[in-house]
Amino acid sequence: MIGFRKTIFTIAVAASLSSPSFAKSVVTQNIRAIETDSTDVFAVLEKLKIAETALARREYTVAKKGFEDALMHDPNLRPARRGLRRTLIAMGDIETAAQWLDEEVSADAIIIDILLGKVDNPKTRLKAELQINSEPRLWTLLGTLYDQTKDYSNARQAYAMADLTGARPGLTQNNIGQSHWLEGDLDLALRSFEAAVEADPDDTLFDNNRRRVLIGLGNTHDAVQGLNAERAGLFLAKAGDQAIIDGEVRLAEFLYRKSLDLSPRHRPEVAEKLARLSQPNL
Repeated sequence: MIGFRKTIFTIAVAASLSSPSFAKSVVTQNIRAIETDSTDVFAVLEKLKIAETALARREYTVAKKGFEDALMHDPNLRPARRGLRRTLIAMGDIETAAQWLDEEVSADAIIIDILLGKVDNPKTRLKAELQINSEPRLWTLLGTLYDQTKDYSNARQAYAMADLTGARPGLTQNNIGQSHWLEGDLDLALRSFEAAVEADPDDTLFDNNRRRVLIGLGNTHDAVQGLNAERAGLFLAKAGDQAIIDGEVRLAEFLYRKSLDLSPRHRPEVAEKLARLSQPNL
């Protein structure tokens, strides 16, 4: 087995849709209200529908633009504020997301406060809220917090509760896989990631996690199976970058070399990274 540090690549905290939160009058710098006549209303609703569909598909750049366009017409349009807020959470822009809160107490508000480090005991706060609001995103965040403190059993129980309360297909299996990965059980992690991919074959995060675990298990051939040469080379190069972050220099060297072997065209940036690895005191 090739050495491979257990790292959660992405925490899917904002994976499902749900409610508003804090100052209605807040309008971010680049959004200004414009005059809207009756014929524009249908256009605004169409933008909103497109943005909501994009968010559900995790096309966050498209969703963000759509919600912002709708808010240009009406900065207080609650579905657009909610959608933009959740899009920003998913993109990791938590401080900006906080500007679009409409209620001081809501699932969104709790998630934002915890991610901004404003809650002294986040697990206790989440468990108290879950007594009255069994929201899948709150269960997912609780699982993430348990994983961070190496309480893997409770983490996986929290992810399972997220599944029971309506998390999107594959998310629970992916998060349980990440928990097994952190704990060092790559075989169980692979099994969970495979289940996640089966539940949602179009989610690239789930598929990338499956492929990265295969690399950790020393199965590079299966890790790139189904990818064309261009995508396989790019995937291995990115996996090499992650190996560097994780301190796995020998693995990174192997992955960069494999990337250059598979790529149909020369990648000077990968060759440069590989050359640097041969230098002393990396």
